[in-house]
Amino acid sequence: MRHVESLSRDGAGLRRFLRVPHTIHRGDPLWVAPLGGGVRTVLSRENPFFEHAEAQLFVACRAGRDVGRIAAIIDHRHNELRGIIRVLRWTRTAAS
Repeated sequence: MRHVESLSRDGAGLRRFLRVPHTIHRGDPLWVAPLGGGVRTVLSRENPFFEHAEAQLFVACRAGRDVGRIAAIIDHRHNELRGIIRVLRWTRTAAS
């Protein structure tokens, strides 16, 4: 069964989001882990960016396993100043 779960940006939700690449690539000797602290800092509620932006984290699941992640981020200040909306995807997915 495939589904997508919405996660909180603090506590267990953020930890699960950060763990996804480790779960996917566990056992791959060629994989180099991302700097988890950097991603945690960017997505944390304490980041001043989120005074004018919002984010939602999602994890894709298949057969009870986390197989991908994506963060949806809206920068309201950018949209107000530029009058445009840009989309940037940041994902990690397991091999099919």
